[in-house]
Amino acid sequence: MTGQQSNEKNLEVELSLANFKLEILQDITLLLTESLDPRQTLDFIMDRIFALVEMEAASVLVFDESREQLEFICVRGGKEDELMGFKMDATLGIAGKALAAGEPVLLEDASDDPDFFRELDSIFGYKTKTLIAVPLKIAGRTLGVLEGVNIATDEVKSSEGLIELFECLASLISMTLITARLMKQIGVENIDL
Repeated sequence: MTGQQSNEKNLEVELSLANFKLEILQDITLLLTESLDPRQTLDFIMDRIFALVEMEAASVLVFDESREQLEFICVRGGKEDELMGFKMDATLGIAGKALAAGEPVLLEDASDDPDFFRELDSIFGYKTKTLIAVPLKIAGRTLGVLEGVNIATDEVKSSEGLIELFECLASLISMTLITARLMKQIGVENIDL
């Protein structure tokens, strides 16, 4: 195989992967408009996140302004039962850093960052290496954080694409959270988020 053939094959693989990711994002967007169940939508997004990014775990943390806490409301990839409902000070960790800054944070080695909340790893018996935290924002408000943990090295190396993908997913999750809040305000029963 010549160098040009190898490059063409690589481009073919990249295009195929991009199309696959686009199809998943389209499926998520369609569900946003079709489902009146925000929990179903959030679960659908989180279940598909692993088809988009090779990683060990992902979680959604919502910000409770009155208590200044972040709460794990959706967890995938292990430790779900232990982490669901866990609350932490909103100023702690990389999630707290992303929340405060309103900007994504991507760490190739979490242990090198002084803001990394090591206690969470020790409480739940986890070993975080790579980490991405992206704020969940809508209309200028930050609702929480989407995190991805122990992302594959090749994914981290293409950091711009990884951040863009997480920001897209964070936007979809933000819309889901706002939908849930609006549904509660208008009196729709059985909204569980």
